[in-house]
Amino acid sequence: MEFSRPVCEPTWPYSCDTTSLDNGNPLAVTTINMPTGNFVDEALVIAGFTVDVNGNESPDGDAPIREDWVFGAEGLSKVAGLVFQMQGTLGVESNAAQPLYLNRPVTVGDVKAYVQAAPTGAAITFTIYVGGAAWLTLTIPAGQTAVVATPSQIGALIEIPADTAVSIGITAVGTTFPGSNLSVFIYS
Repeated sequence: MEFSRPVCEPTWPYSCDTTSLDNGNPLAVTTINMPTGNFVDEALVIAGFTVDVNGNESPDGDAPIREDWVFGAEGLSKVAGLVFQMQGTLGVESNAAQPLYLNRPVTVGDVKAYVQAAPTGAAITFTIYVGGAAWLTLTIPAGQTAVVATPSQIGALIEIPADTAVSIGITAVGTTFPGSNLSVFIYS
């Protein structure tokens, strides 16, 4: 597998080898895990190439190509307990994503949110609800693509109980462009 940031470059600047696959059926699903380092907030163009037993690689023109968005790794100290993803252009809505439930109580260590396309004209504001009650409100400023809860905000949060609905409502979006593809990560 090879990948590149979506810019014009004469070669693939990054590549990685996968384990040998034995899939003679072109309709069978094959999953390939590919390390991408830590391309925080990066769009990548990904292409898959086959290599035969003699080391001959398939030509670039025959490779399947896909563009993907990598939010980047947050490191080993935190584990995402909940991840909300709202695809497409954002709008004001009380239930922006399906409610999620945890199977155990969680004390939150961090909350981060990213958009793929920044809002313009105004900020994006959203509220996370726990059991129907407002739990945390964050704002991604106009022209920005991320927000991180401050230590004082995290310190004021109550533990999320087990089997309690956690949901998100978007209360404001950009006025010129609302912003798009919002992902919210709640880390334990």
